[in-house]
Amino acid sequence: MIARLIDYWGQRSLRERRLIAIMLIIAVPLLLWLLVARPLNGALADAKERQAEAVARHGRILARIDAIDDETTSDSSPVNVGSLDLFVAEAASQRGLTIDSNSPQGSDAVSVRIAHARPEALVEWLIGFEKQGIVVAEMHMTANADGSAALDAQLRRSGT
Repeated sequence: MIARLIDYWGQRSLRERRLIAIMLIIAVPLLLWLLVARPLNGALADAKERQAEAVARHGRILARIDAIDDETTSDSSPVNVGSLDLFVAEAASQRGLTIDSNSPQGSDAVSVRIAHARPEALVEWLIGFEKQGIVVAEMHMTANADGSAALDAQLRRSGT
């Protein structure tokens, strides 16, 4: 292959060699720019845009949490809500959340799983329990591919 290129180059006149060299001097940087630099610049711009959106979304979530914290009283005393699993299920249905699993863990705790919901709605729902004296003992929230979130949480009456 290289021998064929050397033969091809040797068969060209001086003028043709110069024109081919000039063409290559222009074409190689142009191709590098088109095939490497532009896609990388586009990817970098997209990443910066996604990062800015994530920072703004994070700020909105923190502002909501601060607003909810301001609403809650510092001494949330336990409210007798009867069966904790039924109370949690009712609170979820009032918020439009679908509970996939709701299993009591004794009389003062419940384990809850929600597969698909807006992350903001889940956080607001959990924070709302503080007013009733129910605390989140454990929580694990994961992002789903469609932008929703899945939640595994264990709720307990405060003081237990």
